[in-house]
Amino acid sequence: MKRKKMIIGTSSIFVLLIIILLGGSQYMLNYSLRPENRGKNLESSWQYMFKTYPYLKPWIDSLKQNQALKDTFIYSPDHVKLHAYYVASSRPTAKTAVIVHGYTDNAIRMMMIGYLYNKKLDFNILLPDLRDTGLSGGNAIQMGWLDRKDVTQWMEVANRIYGDSTSMVVHGISMGAATTMMVSGELQPDYVKCFVEDCGYTSVWDQFSKELKEQFGLPQFPLMYTADWLCQLEYGWGFKEASALKQVARCHLPMFFIHGDKDDYVPTWMMYKLYEAKPQPKALWIVPEADHAHSYLFNTEEYNPKSKSICRQIHPMRKLTFLLTFFMLLGSVQLQAKEYAIKDIPMVHLQNRTRYVSNPDSILSSTAVTTMDSILYALEQKTGIQTLVVAVTGIEGGDCFDFAHRLGQETGVGQKERDNGLVILLSTDERCVQFATGYGLEGILPDAICKRIQNRYMLPYFKDNNWNAGMVAGIRAVNGYLDGSMENIGNDESEDDPLEFIIIFFVIFGGFIGIGLYANWRKTRCPHCKKHKLQRLSSKVIDRSNGTKTEEVVYKCRNCGHILRRKERSRDENYKGPRGGGPFIGGMGGGFFGGHGGSGGGFSGGSFGGGSFGGGGAGSRF
Repeated sequence: MKRKKMIIGTSSIFVLLIIILLGGSQYMLNYSLRPENRGKNLESSWQYMFKTYPYLKPWIDSLKQNQALKDTFIYSPDHVKLHAYYVASSRPTAKTAVIVHGYTDNAIRMMMIGYLYNKKLDFNILLPDLRDTGLSGGNAIQMGWLDRKDVTQWMEVANRIYGDSTSMVVHGISMGAATTMMVSGELQPDYVKCFVEDCGYTSVWDQFSKELKEQFGLPQFPLMYTADWLCQLEYGWGFKEASALKQVARCHLPMFFIHGDKDDYVPTWMMYKLYEAKPQPKALWIVPEADHAHSYLFNTEEYNPKSKSICRQIHPMRKLTFLLTFFMLLGSVQLQAKEYAIKDIPMVHLQNRTRYVSNPDSILSSTAVTTMDSILYALEQKTGIQTLVVAVTGIEGGDCFDFAHRLGQETGVGQKERDNGLVILLSTDERCVQFATGYGLEGILPDAICKRIQNRYMLPYFKDNNWNAGMVAGIRAVNGYLDGSMENIGNDESEDDPLEFIIIFFVIFGGFIGIGLYANWRKTRCPHCKKHKLQRLSSKVIDRSNGTKTEEVVYKCRNCGHILRRKERSRDENYKGPRGGGPFIGGMGGGFFGGHGGSGGGFSGGSFGGGSFGGGGAGSRF
């Protein structure tokens, strides 16, 4: 009887925890996708724009007087009615801009960019209202992912309106910038020439995780996972799926990145990850002293000519004009990445015996290259195994297996008497990684282990275009296996089921989550009107000490407008603690800029021993 009661009690607690978790997840989803939406209030939007950008009113009044500001409506494939404004240039032109607004904004709140393109640059413009904003239908904000299909449809509409032979730029800010990047990863028609993104986020998962931590003080697990699941059920897309980072990696048209260096809403580190993932051609402008979505607002006048930086002497409009002209001309020609033949691969080891990584396209950062060189030099000194690592954008013929094995054979990687050479090839255009092993290494490093190393240590990073982290992790795993420090790589099939962890978490930590949600719900209560409507506006770090940071956080009540300031403490993520340990590997958190490895000064050229290759190794696509 006692055991029966225990089972019933435990089951009841388990069910309650699930209900709490699902309720919290649904609240989070509604909080994010169905917020109080200023984008639905057209009158206040016009008032805000005329107050913030006074020069807009005479321009808009003139457009309305001449019936030049026009409305158009379309229906999406899922039968949502969508709206856009459009304005033709004052003189006939093919130059056309599609301008995409941000979170809880609307087309009206992007009219300053419309003014820039139409009034100053003589472009035709089209400004859509995204779903659940302005005059467009829809029951929720879609964070750019479903919107990318709508914007693609609007691009087709703009092209038809302005003569079916336009030269088009797509320009977005904030969520509109993320939407623009998501659009850029799709197959583009010939009339699309370039993209401009201003302060867009890497993915919905990254942005929501950041807000969950800042607004509610909660970790990703488990709320992000359950909210993601609910989003898939309700809206048909997931937080990780909605990735500007993955989409921008597929874009080969020119893109101009803009981001304020004081942006703490979409942190500047996200832009660096995006910029690194984007193939050439691209350009970057970090705007000094600009916070989120205010790069244009704070830089509409010329900078002080006495500024030390020449870039700061350029009027933003002139900078944008120059880059648009350059990009649109560049986007008019067929861009083609270099395809390397075997003879084109630089043999860095022949110039410096401590170098093993050939990185002619600067796909890998200098830190990552140096780290891999040091690991492989130590491996050769200990075991005699010679390794050639090649990272390129594309290869002749597109066959990674054939290319890697011919590369090893023709360059003679490995000792002649032992045939202990190893080639590791990364081709980003082919989206493949290939291991090729010499005859003498096939028994030591079998095909199954090669495949397992790729699946476990490299592909998770490569799928996010994080070449640095994937290559460094793979080289470390190979080295650990070959030098005996990691004898058992493990079996992929033996990985723990994440569902088990979720269930355990429900039982052990569910109560904590429930308490945390309640505490943070109480935290949103306005002391003035007693409504739970406090929204975080900004934060400023006022103290850092011993791994803890103190911030002054400003909240505004969405009901009564009351402003509240609080001092809040949290863990300082930038705190490194006492100095020690090995060097940080650039790219493990996304990496920054590519570059060649160092010269390894003082070391003379090396040589490969003339090893032979068969068909050993393994390859993977990602």
